[in-house]
Amino acid sequence: MFRLLRQVISHISARTCSTAAAPPQPRLGLRSPFPDREVEVYNLQKQPAGKLVLPGQIFGVPIRSDIVQRVVVWQLAKRRQGTHKTKTRAEVSGSTRKIYQQKGTGNARHGTIRAPQFRHGGTAHGPRPRDHSLDLPAKVRQLGLKIALSAKLAEGNLMVVDDSAVRLSAQAQDAKQQSERQQQQQQQQVVPVKTATMARTLEALGLKSALLLVGAS
Repeated sequence: MFRLLRQVISHISARTCSTAAAPPQPRLGLRSPFPDREVEVYNLQKQPAGKLVLPGQIFGVPIRSDIVQRVVVWQLAKRRQGTHKTKTRAEVSGSTRKIYQQKGTGNARHGTIRAPQFRHGGTAHGPRPRDHSLDLPAKVRQLGLKIALSAKLAEGNLMVVDDSAVRLSAQAQDAKQQSERQQQQQQQQVVPVKTATMARTLEALGLKSALLLVGAS
């Protein structure tokens, strides 16, 4: 019995030593599961002005309608003010006395005139002020935005506009109205873009309804 136990212990220790002496396996490089997307960059005349590579982990995510539905429900729920309110029988105006005696009239038994079954009476189980907002994890919200951007790119409804072209257009259209101080700002490449200028820019691109995404790079 002791001999068998000694053999088992020696076998386990030998396996442990061989496992510890084994060289570590090299880790494989991590790759993005979604390929990058190459799109055209347009100027204000809607002419190609180059190409841009968009990251696949943002613009190449598979479309999942269930995630988009959760994000849309979360956004719409947070928009609700929750100020709906109806008056109960304790809040409407009216007397609290019994409208007629309990027995002997042949009518139904009633108490106050402010009961819900009467005209101008209170509302039973009506809406009350409350918060309609829902809890949604931040990662699910981010995934919903990525899916929306990926869907727009897949449908061909995503356009990349050259930022320098927008700045040059703003300079040309507002040059007559700018003062000397604003001209100094132009030399420092600080050009204010007005709403009217952006409206004319979108109209030149043939866009009636658009969402602008502006990034640092």
